[in-house]
Amino acid sequence: ADAAEAVTGRRVGWVGSTPYIFSGTIAYNLYYGLFNAPKDAHAEGDTVAGRRVREATASGNSPDDSGADWLDLTAGGFRDGEDLRQRARQVLQVANLEDDVYRMGLATRIADTEVDADTERKILEARRQFQEKGLDVTTFDPDKYNVNISVAQNILFGYPLDPGFAPEQLPSHALVTDLLRQAGLFDDFLALGVRVAQAMTEVFEGISPDSDLFERFSLISGDDLPVLEEILRRLSAIDDQSPKQLPEADQEALRSFVYRLVPAQHRLGIVDEPLQAQLLEVRKLLRETLGQENTSVDFLNPVALNPGLDIESNVLFGSLPFGKPALRSKIRNSIDEVIAAVGLRSLVVELGLNADVGTSGGKLSSMQRQKLGFARALMKNPDLLVVDEALAPFDFNVRGDLIKSIREHMHGRGIFWALESAGSVEHFEDVIVMESGKILEQGKTDEMAARNGPLKTLLAT
Repeated sequence: ADAAEAVTGRRVGWVGSTPYIFSGTIAYNLYYGLFNAPKDAHAEGDTVAGRRVREATASGNSPDDSGADWLDLTAGGFRDGEDLRQRARQVLQVANLEDDVYRMGLATRIADTEVDADTERKILEARRQFQEKGLDVTTFDPDKYNVNISVAQNILFGYPLDPGFAPEQLPSHALVTDLLRQAGLFDDFLALGVRVAQAMTEVFEGISPDSDLFERFSLISGDDLPVLEEILRRLSAIDDQSPKQLPEADQEALRSFVYRLVPAQHRLGIVDEPLQAQLLEVRKLLRETLGQENTSVDFLNPVALNPGLDIESNVLFGSLPFGKPALRSKIRNSIDEVIAAVGLRSLVVELGLNADVGTSGGKLSSMQRQKLGFARALMKNPDLLVVDEALAPFDFNVRGDLIKSIREHMHGRGIFWALESAGSVEHFEDVIVMESGKILEQGKTDEMAARNGPLKTLLAT
């Protein structure tokens, strides 16, 4: 007799050329094949569940409880949650998705997860070990100006809890403006803004607003250029050329460009050492005014976790130098080393499982979506895996590695794999050549490849 659909659904895994990714998290998609309607989903009688079912049915809605735990560990053959997580890490490795999920975990903000004392200790130890490597990273120091971040970021030197303290909002923030006045910088920022405007209009004269030069320089956009040109035109019409005579909106715009300056990137000679010292005074005034326990800014703390930063940034705890792209790979590898050394990698991967994939997996690349499709099919430990031309996003070498990994994982069980190209048949013992739904040839791969036939013809093309 034919097996029930529920049985075949459990025992057969399928991966197509375009796996459907549900909106939600990596974990939701990974565990989707393990979901079962809760046993009390259709409860009857005068119980809370029973009343919910009757009301849902009467209103034409689904009687299923969307708020219940649909994850069926027993049906998936798991002893407990830890067993489930171990299988998850295993299939992520098989599908070559584990490193992607790990990267997503590193991007998890401390404030967005629960961090116990042991995890906090490990992250801080990872930070210490990373700093001991002596890489070219400018460590965040509350008493030093950091030339690799903007003026606004140097003043704030923390993570804005209040949106009003976001770096782009500082030019119009009343408190910051008052602190600039106290430090004697308010008028200086206006004069410096004029210098920035003059430099930018000269540098980008004749450049199309659509040019990628604006993005690469990152100080102004193509839309900012005509604004600066118009402000300078109005300034030139003033008798004494004093920017204080400009409209307030123009003055604020000019000051805003000073806040964007990154000395190591925008080498205009404007943020010199004397100005840096004054900006450190503004930073100090801001900390004193708000207080360490304020609810507006989470100030960077060298000896503690910073909730506003993600895990990777908490370990790095510094800024990268400009003009050294090769260093990024070395820094990434070093962070990976210290994360593993303190025993945090598994936890980081688990955090990555909670990463949002976006609408229909829109935040994932095509390769990541395909890998997730493989991992989801393997998660339920199927007796038979059916793969239907699911390797299109990958190059030839990656295809071979993925086939080998999945074959090893599925050892002793069945795989039926429809290949995109005949070149991958070398990874299988048995092959069937079909055309228009008809079998042209079948048998052992080595034997068929050696004799003249459809497979040999395909391999030759």
